[in-house]
Amino acid sequence: MRSLVLGAGFLATMLSLAPSSVRAQETARSHATPPEALELFRTAREHYREGRYPQAADDLERALILDPASPTLRYNLARVYELLGRLPEARREYAHYLELLPPDDAEERERTEATILRLDGAIASGIADPPEPERVQEPLRELTGPVLVRERGVADLAFWATGGAGVTALLVAAITGGLALDRADARDGLVLTEPGQLDTYRAQRDGLDAEAQALGITTDVLLGAGGAAVIASILLFVLREQEVEREIVHDEQALSIAPFFAATRDATMVGIRGTL
Repeated sequence: MRSLVLGAGFLATMLSLAPSSVRAQETARSHATPPEALELFRTAREHYREGRYPQAADDLERALILDPASPTLRYNLARVYELLGRLPEARREYAHYLELLPPDDAEERERTEATILRLDGAIASGIADPPEPERVQEPLRELTGPVLVRERGVADLAFWATGGAGVTALLVAAITGGLALDRADARDGLVLTEPGQLDTYRAQRDGLDAEAQALGITTDVLLGAGGAAVIASILLFVLREQEVEREIVHDEQALSIAPFFAATRDATMVGIRGTL
């Protein structure tokens, strides 16, 4: 019977906290949480959703070491402790959360004080059974801010310099290749009009042929060097990782749509409903 009373009291408190949680989260937004603590909160949230409450408590405890002044982390850890039946620890964290609340947030302070009184009564009565997990409907309160994540792809100075040099070499190769073809066409287009100009004809042909060969060799070298530089820049990008900041994505705010059907004696309704 005592366990049922505690479970009912816990459910009532959780439901009554929902309207004022928005104000508490607004207070938390003004607090700058370190990215490492936000990452631990993200993993704690995943554990919580899957019912892995001990792991969620571990991650929240580690996040609080990094950010002990976060009211949201304090509140969430208190709730997880309560789910685990660790009522003294839950009472302690609720008390810390109360200390972090602003004085003008009277409604949230009153609800937190009521929760502490309920836990005091449960602890004094020796009730340590956690409430039924399926009765808990409220998700963890969200933190806002960036988290550090590792992403593949580094576009730094080495990447841009190598890639730029490769592209430049390929462009110059296109120019020298065009000139080589032009010299070759000019060589092939020479015509000996008078037998007395044979030496001049040969000199012009040999000169154009030498230019075409030199430009061809230059083009081949530039194509090889440019292609190698472009490949090297791609490898410099895709084979390296870097830490970047990304905002936490709150899955609870995603679009959710589902069909519904309702029928009465006088009417039938079919439609869709959801949240955005």
